[in-house]
Amino acid sequence: MVIEAINNGAVYADDMLEKVFYNLTENAVRHGKKISEIRFWYEKFSDNLVIICQDNGIGIPPGDKDKIFKEGFGKNTGIGMFISKEIPDITNMTISETGIYGEGARFEIVVPKGVYRLAAGFLAGDLAADQLSAGA
Repeated sequence: MVIEAINNGAVYADDMLEKVFYNLTENAVRHGKKISEIRFWYEKFSDNLVIICQDNGIGIPPGDKDKIFKEGFGKNTGIGMFISKEIPDITNMTISETGIYGEGARFEIVVPKGVYRLAAGFLAGDLAADQLSAGA
């Protein structure tokens, strides 16, 4: 299985944000059935940063996309994805599932301006990960 990580940036959030990424990964492995890849990356959209977690498993049925974030829904404890929505909310981030059923799950975490930073020269590839500065 391939797991790619995000480098050269920082998100100012509750320490529990790590649990969100853990839950997304664990759920992909647990429920993705045919999964062989999980990718994390980010894209800039306007002033926001969008962190994307995508796998190549079976995905989420359309009727379950809104339900997965409700407390008690699911096949395990029923709180993992509920917590995965509540934790980003603490710092005004949002999470949604935007994948296509049959092609894999895709979660997008929208991080608003002022809650993240990227290395100034990251896109040019001329800075190391520890040379972060505010803004991009």
